[in-house]
Amino acid sequence: MDVVRKYKFWWPWQDLAEQAWLAAQAERGLHLTSVGLLGAYTFARSAPGSMVYRMDYEFGPGKHHYRQLYADAGWEHVASYYGWQYWRTARPADGRPAEIYTDEASKRAKFRRILWYLGVSTVPALVMALSPITGAMLQQESALVSVGVRALLYGVIGFNLFAGVGVVLRMRRLRAL
Repeated sequence: MDVVRKYKFWWPWQDLAEQAWLAAQAERGLHLTSVGLLGAYTFARSAPGSMVYRMDYEFGPGKHHYRQLYADAGWEHVASYYGWQYWRTARPADGRPAEIYTDEASKRAKFRRILWYLGVSTVPALVMALSPITGAMLQQESALVSVGVRALLYGVIGFNLFAGVGVVLRMRRLRAL
């Protein structure tokens, strides 16, 4: 099996563009097999196909039931990456769009799950960044370590806040449709 690896970064609110990119890869004969760290996509090269890719955000217990619902509806689970679930199905012959969510409320619920995750992952970094205990510990370290740890903590906070704002704006656009 010929394997192709591509690297691509995208933000959570850019899921439509990412799904279109994955479908375009399938049209060229590259079919997604896994997603890895830092936007590493692995594809298997085979016959070109007209596929529809959809991404959902789901984590925690109960994934078996969740996956079975999608499988029963004709979707193949392709990959998982930090809560993102990648699904595909053949493009319907009648030209109708294939969707995992048919209503805007369900689409907004996906983005609420993303916001919840961003919030949960921001809180520990925020607590550590603002904690006097962290400050006292870092004073005992070299300047390089102290600056590095602070940069990491504030980087996580900034990244998550930026992503959160983008997700909220996407949710507002969904509401406006």
